[in-house]
Amino acid sequence: MRYRTPYTAGGAYYFTINLADRRSDFFVKQLKNLRGVSNAVKHAQPFLLRLIPV
Repeated sequence: MRYRTPYTAGGAYYFTINLADRRSDFFVKQLKNLRGVSNAVKHAQPFLLRLIPV
């Protein structure tokens, strides 16, 4: 699927992911996998990632 997004030089995107159970530690347990996926995507489609709050 290809999403069309406007390009703005120097622009930034912000998104949030929430779990149904907000007390879950799922993301903390999967941090190694999340880093691996993020690095794979950045290799294919370079982007700057400034912050990942968990």
